[in-house]
Amino acid sequence: MPGQLDKEIAYYASIKDKLLSGHQYEFALIRGDELVEVYKTEIDAITAGHRRYGNTPFLAIHIDPMEKPLFINNWLCV
Repeated sequence: MPGQLDKEIAYYASIKDKLLSGHQYEFALIRGDELVEVYKTEIDAITAGHRRYGNTPFLAIHIDPMEKPLFINNWLCV
């Protein structure tokens, strides 16, 4: 749902330039104001998020200079 991941989205915005310089087109796993890890594939980021946090909100975001967020149920897909 929009609003649930506001903290994660704001944190991503604050570190996006740094991530773009070294991890462009990879996937960041973010929980709260913490970059948990960067993964090569979307499925790896989502799987790691589910293993760590279960069915609670986390952000798995494509590190892309042209991303456009899409909300599906309580997932933010980018």
